[in-house]
Amino acid sequence: MLDALGAAGARARGVAMVGENCTDEELTAMHARGVRALRLDLFLRSSWPTAEIIAYIERSVRRTRAIGWHVQFYTPGWVVRDLLPFLAGLDADFVIDHMGYMLESDGLTHTDFDRLIDMIGAGRGWIKLSAPYRLARDGNFERLKPMARALIEAAPDRIIWGSDWPHIPEGGKDTGALLNLLSEWAPDAEARKRILVSNPAKLFRFEE
Repeated sequence: MLDALGAAGARARGVAMVGENCTDEELTAMHARGVRALRLDLFLRSSWPTAEIIAYIERSVRRTRAIGWHVQFYTPGWVVRDLLPFLAGLDADFVIDHMGYMLESDGLTHTDFDRLIDMIGAGRGWIKLSAPYRLARDGNFERLKPMARALIEAAPDRIIWGSDWPHIPEGGKDTGALLNLLSEWAPDAEARKRILVSNPAKLFRFEE
């Protein structure tokens, strides 16, 4: 990633996943190369008690606050659900991947998703519209449209899009076809411009 940022220059930004032994000096060096966020893998920590996950997030936020980064959560939906009260009051920008990853097969409900929408609308959270195939594993992406539209309506200035490339474990997916879904989720051209241009420019601090 750092090599790619070096090649792309000011046109690109990065999100890093590091161990807790990564030093502040290493984070600062990554900032100089275009990194603007820490990705926290809460799948790896999903067996932890909620209090321990919160402590881990708080440590990460403290470390990134000084250099103006946000944190990004790769997390199962049940962890999102359990963290909602904490995230509602988190005084830092954060991104939740994959529209919250709230799968009915994992026991998540419409009420849980409504609480996510309320939290995003009122707090400092951002949502990434990404990886529809992780949410609709049967390939029926049509049923994701109401979810995506509800999120966009709740927080139009804090929604971004992501390709989830290289689509692990099925790398042959058509990224262009996945992007085309955005025209159904956000039929208004100005809304799409916010999601694809204005919002990520603000979140990743391209004005710097």
